[in-house]
Amino acid sequence: MTRNILSGIAGLIFMTLGPQGSHAAREAGVFEQIRVDGVEIEKLDTDRVQLSVQFAAKPNRSATIRSLNFDDVSVNGMRVHVPPVTTTIHLRAGEWSDALPPIQMHIRFRDLDTLSPIRQMIGDQIARVKATMRAELQISLFQKLAIMARGIWVAIPIDQDVTVTVAGGMVSRAAAVAALYAAEPLWRVGREAVAYRDRRSDVVKIAREQVEALAELKTTFSVTNREGETASIVHLGAGLLLSNGRILTTAEMVEPWAFHPALAEALQTGIVKLTPGGLDIVVSFAKAPLGVAASYSLRAGNLRIHKLLTGSDKAVSLATNVRYKLRMRDNSKNAAMLLLSGVANDGLQAGINPARMISVKGTEQVAILRLPTGSAPNVVITEARTEGDRIRLNDPVDSLAFGSPVWIGDRVLAMMQDANSAVPIETVMKALR
Repeated sequence: MTRNILSGIAGLIFMTLGPQGSHAAREAGVFEQIRVDGVEIEKLDTDRVQLSVQFAAKPNRSATIRSLNFDDVSVNGMRVHVPPVTTTIHLRAGEWSDALPPIQMHIRFRDLDTLSPIRQMIGDQIARVKATMRAELQISLFQKLAIMARGIWVAIPIDQDVTVTVAGGMVSRAAAVAALYAAEPLWRVGREAVAYRDRRSDVVKIAREQVEALAELKTTFSVTNREGETASIVHLGAGLLLSNGRILTTAEMVEPWAFHPALAEALQTGIVKLTPGGLDIVVSFAKAPLGVAASYSLRAGNLRIHKLLTGSDKAVSLATNVRYKLRMRDNSKNAAMLLLSGVANDGLQAGINPARMISVKGTEQVAILRLPTGSAPNVVITEARTEGDRIRLNDPVDSLAFGSPVWIGDRVLAMMQDANSAVPIETVMKALR
């Protein structure tokens, strides 16, 4: 029953692109087809591989794309960070567009547990590309006034087997295979060096010392369809324990349905509704600090939502062309403060003394605490930089780190909100006062 409801909801918006692309949204949304035309290995060094991925789009109507964002990108199972593309792209109705720029991707060998996915990609000349592309459509001033929004976002999931070529042809392909084998010993040494450096890193040490301040959050809610069938949905994330029992986390942990395109549309169009009394949030600690219980929950009455930042953008359904409100993860308003009853701990003092980046153009090593389900917290080491009003990571993290603090030195720099970006702690604390 749960599967039927959720699969029906997901079908409202998302297309999964098969080997030849999808025709599911024809005449229904902005895009008739989206596909990946190919992956080219542009360069293979002893420490990394550089890929160029070409996307193509065929719209039902003429449109202008203001920006492209890529979430949860992987090539042959290797997670890849793709920076946003902000160039203006003009699409003409019914025509395949060659205006989408090639997307550059870099995969560092030291971040891989094995080089097999790259070796297989070169040998088979095929790679599996998965991603969610978010396109922001440019609209006129009149349209902005009509829908009370700055723009419209369209989310397109991609899951496609793609032909892989090597720049320079067969000779370069043979050279790439040779280079990959030559890189293997260096990769082993590099992995050992990374592990050793990470164990000795002050960033890692400090982050691990603060594991008591990391809270595991589990949000459970239910939706009911028109036939009275009910489905229970669980959403996992993290939070940061501050003084006096305050838990800093994302707004997504309080209302996850508002961030999920399919659920947001289904709720706003009346296909499903939130089940009364179905919401619960459980806060637990892998290593509870002194004076703090192991777990708290809304239903137990010892946890409450202290403050929730609100706000939304307008999205449009690919399947139904319906406009609806959707909350975006990479937004400073994606934040909330929970309150544990009867707790008067000192909490995390670094949270009130936020770190600042030394240079806007430079990068800094940071650590993110992550809570794997059923396992002890671990530390993810990467590099971060300031980009506008956001903190951008060089390497993606999964949703179990959303809400987790981003450490730089001995202070908290930001709070993770999505796979590649975080909101500065100073910004979010000021907004939640």
